Amino acid sequence: MRIRIIYKFLLVIGIFSLFPLIWLGTNLLKKSEGWIKTPVKELHLNIIEDISSNILLQIEGYEELAEGLNLFITSVGDMRMRYTYMDLIIKTRPEITGVSIIDRSGNEVVKVSRNNNVLGKIPQKIIGHIVRNKSGLFFENDIVRFLYNPGNYIISFEIDRNIFSDRVRLKKIGRGSVFIFDDEKKIIYASFNPPVDEKLIAFLLNKGEIKGLVDIGAAGVFETEIEGFKFVGAVSCLKAFSLCAGSIQPLGDVYLYVDLARKQAIFVIVVVSIFSALASYFL
Repeated sequence: MRIRIIYKFLLVIGIFSLFPLIWLGTNLLKKSEGWIKTPVKELHLNIIEDISSNILLQIEGYEELAEGLNLFITSVGDMRMRYTYMDLIIKTRPEITGVSIIDRSGNEVVKVSRNNNVLGKIPQKIIGHIVRNKSGLFFENDIVRFLYNPGNYIISFEIDRNIFSDRVRLKKIGRGSVFIFDDEKKIIYASFNPPVDEKLIAFLLNKGEIKGLVDIGAAGVFETEIEGFKFVGAVSCLKAFSLCAGSIQPLGDVYLYVDLARKQAIFVIVVVSIFSALASYFL
């Protein structure tokens, strides 16, 4: 009889000793959510700033190429030689699918293209931007267009959108998305990944958390709530080119491993409790 009382006593002590363990484990896991959130925000900011830097590097490279073409055009009057030089750019730069010369009204007057040599017209709004800012990057369907204004005309490079995306390292973050938008908050590129879609990003761009960063052209992280769901992300702007890069990810992704750890901890505690109770009963 004494033995049974001792084991009952041990059982009670064992059960009550689990409560501090459960309390400690729960609090540690809760605090770990905050510990995880900080490096995830830093990751978003690093990725977005890296994308912005890569876009700027691409723009600078195309500016040098356009300046070289402009120098050749002004020093060589033979049109066949000019065509040859433009064709050489396409052959040596796999991402460039077309090179053209555009007048101040936006009309293509000379064009060499890998896909389509039909002369087109650039919207006057874009021409106005180039006249004011000398160069710029514009997204059109399956191409990215770089425009450079040396003075009397405008040089245009049509760039394969997929190759450009790879070079600036546009990539998804977990179940989140990376996107590029202009100074009018129009989305011009996005890697949508459910639950993030175009409607959600468009709504996000007008929220206070990100609007303030965009308005001053700053880089920073944000945390926001949309329709009951929490999100984390970052934004970085290139104000000189009226472009911004941003990212957004469901905050639930960040806590995924914490939730998994919590479930495993609860499982271990329950199993230990059951075995302790059985051992106390049968011994």
